[in-house]
Amino acid sequence: MLTIFLSLLFAFPAEAKRPAPKPVTPVTYKGLRYEAPHWASEHKEMKQNGGHIRVVNAKTGQQVCLKQVYATHLGKDLEQDVQDNFITGLKVQKGFLVISSEKLPHIRRKLKHFCDRVLKTAE
Repeated sequence: MLTIFLSLLFAFPAEAKRPAPKPVTPVTYKGLRYEAPHWASEHKEMKQNGGHIRVVNAKTGQQVCLKQVYATHLGKDLEQDVQDNFITGLKVQKGFLVISSEKLPHIRRKLKHFCDRVLKTAE
């Protein structure tokens, strides 16, 4: 009986899923809160998981913009969840938003006109 159980256990490889990304602490600068949403399924404007910054009026909670700061190009050979690149940290430094992600070096975006040029599509 044990032999049958063990042979069945190892006959089917375990599905390797990555753990869910940790929430990113938002930062606030001049009345605007900068957030890093992870899931495209929760924001219809997002064309990919990760890589977006959501800007919200800190007083009203109203969204000002949702901007893609990097694109993730998915290959055909791996599952999407393994290829997703999530934002891991945000900080404000000398008028710039500094964005950390799982796979890219720090990205710096000027905060003064952050929402002026919003990407409409993930390219």
